[in-house]
Amino acid sequence: PPRPGARGAAEGRVRVGSVDERLEAVMESAIHMIRTDAPPGYPDSAGIPLYLKLRPGLHRFLQEASLLFELYLFTQGTADYAAKALDIFDPDRRLFGQRVFTRDHTSALGGKSIDRIFPYTKKTVVVVDDREDVWPKRTPIIRVFPYLV
Repeated sequence: PPRPGARGAAEGRVRVGSVDERLEAVMESAIHMIRTDAPPGYPDSAGIPLYLKLRPGLHRFLQEASLLFELYLFTQGTADYAAKALDIFDPDRRLFGQRVFTRDHTSALGGKSIDRIFPYTKKTVVVVDDREDVWPKRTPIIRVFPYLV
């Protein structure tokens, strides 16, 4: 039972945030399992579960960042992995749209390069990644450490 005088006490319940806020909290606290198709050359890896844990506040960060910047997703994963990850943190594709780049867009050496996405200008690009070693030396990077909880 609610405390006397607590908000919502007259109705016999206490409301904690909006439905959207509660759903977002559940989504961000969950560990999501993704099963992907096998990438070319790795037929035994089909269906191996990959786990995705969202940082608290990720949805809000992406929504606010999308008001100021054009967001791109660049992953060393497969296109199938990228699509399934986006189903979790951008299901309507309002934040990233079709701006998704996967291992198919990287060089033969396996490194990432903004040259693939922005061949003419890099002055307005900032990369947010947990790994600096996969990018060329002079790439402007904001390093985000892995979230392990």
